[in-house]
Order: sequence, then C-alpha cells, then structure tokens
Amino acid sequence: MIYERVVISSDLKFLYLTRKIILNILRKSKLSAENENKVIIAIDEAVSNVIEHSHGFQRHKPIDLVINSNEKKIQITISNKGKCFNPRTVCKPDIMESIKEGKKRGLGVFLIRQVMDKVQYSFKNGQNKLILVKYITK
Repeated sequence: MIYERVVISSDLKFLYLTRKIILNILRKSKLSAENENKVIIAIDEAVSNVIEHSHGFQRHKPIDLVINSNEKKIQITISNKGKCFNPRTVCKPDIMESIKEGKKRGLGVFLIRQVMDKVQYSFKNGQNKLILVKYITK
C-alpha cells in the first residue's frame, strides 16, 4: 500500500516538478510504464485546469494531491479551494473538428476521461475534489 501527499502552489512553473514527484511515486506501484504515462498526462491536465479555471492563475493557492495505491489500483485525489469547475458540464468534443481547426485547448477533460478508468468530481464547502482512478492489470 502506498500513500503519499503532495501540496503544490498554484503556478504553472510547478507542473514539471509535480510530474517528477508523481512519476517517482507511481514507479513504486505495479502500474505499467504505459499506464504511468497516462496517469501523468491526466494529473498534468487536471492540475493545469485547477490553476487556470479554478484559481484564475492566482499564484500561491494550494493544490493538494493525495496518491493511494494498492495491488489493484492507483487513486489520485486532487483538491483545491477555488471556483467550482464541474467537468460533467464539459461536452465531448468533436476531435476531428478540433484537429481541422487546429485547436490546442479545450481537450483536457476529454483526455482525462480517455486515459483514466474512473473520474469523479465533487464540490462541497468551497472545495473542489477530483478523484482519478487507474486500475492495475496484470
């Protein structure tokens, strides 16, 4: 069983460090390298969304990441106090249209849903909580 907690400041310059820390934690699990990369992509997108949409690029607001894993799954909980951003309100994009138009934004929630096995969001008492789960397969 792995339990790790990381608190970062709401600043894009900390994304690289966050990826490195999370990857080191994931390497302690039995997750495949391919799935490690998928989890890193999902966390990167989720944290970027918190920084931009929930915190409005206001630096120094904390983002809390808790990583729990066992032999069956990795669960990452990302929490922050900021504006409510409900990913359930984001419609599935038309990928071909996005490619055709050269869009480089607006695909984060879609990407998270594609690479993670379970995505849960809640907003309670001014706190956003996003739970991402990736199952470990043998």
